[in-house]
Amino acid sequence: MSLHSLLGMLKGQLQKKSKFIQLKAQRVLKDKRKLAVFLLSNIGLILVAYYLANTLVFSTGDSIDKHVFIKTDKTPEYGDYVIISGLNDPIVKEMLITKKIVCQGGQILKLVVDDYFCDGEYIGKSVRKTKEGIPVEPYNPCITEEKRHSPFEFYRKDVVNIKICEYKIPDGYFFVAGSHPRSYDSRYFGLITKENILNVVVPLW
Repeated sequence: MSLHSLLGMLKGQLQKKSKFIQLKAQRVLKDKRKLAVFLLSNIGLILVAYYLANTLVFSTGDSIDKHVFIKTDKTPEYGDYVIISGLNDPIVKEMLITKKIVCQGGQILKLVVDDYFCDGEYIGKSVRKTKEGIPVEPYNPCITEEKRHSPFEFYRKDVVNIKICEYKIPDGYFFVAGSHPRSYDSRYFGLITKENILNVVVPLW
């Protein structure tokens, strides 16, 4: 075999090996791209899931007519939906509840027998018995704090149960309510403060 033929054969083998290495490198790069796309898309999904878990609020009860909310850092004011905690109440206890601010500091809360109004706008009516038939005493802001009892303890006979009450809500206090007629809200546990509000939430649906 001539030297020229030998060199030609070696060159052909080198070209084959070079082509093989190039194809292998391209395949590895392609696999790496696929892996990178897979990882990035999954990281994106994890981040979205984390964000939603920390910003979405679900309300499963019938107390209000909205069920999915987004948390915000907004300062609470009239008309806002809020998440409430820390109430010293025998029914709510340690639960987080979602209600709507229907009257706030500076506005006039009016009670006529069992009907509540804010600056003349109707809020709703309280009930005197739960669905189970347990008697409850609605919140009356005109009865002084030292003579006020829990909703399930009736006022003493020596306390006048005022039927018509007009009360200017102090700054920093809120009257909250649900949309359901039997919602357990400020009509029973009374006013709440800013300290009771964890977040203002915006309803999605």
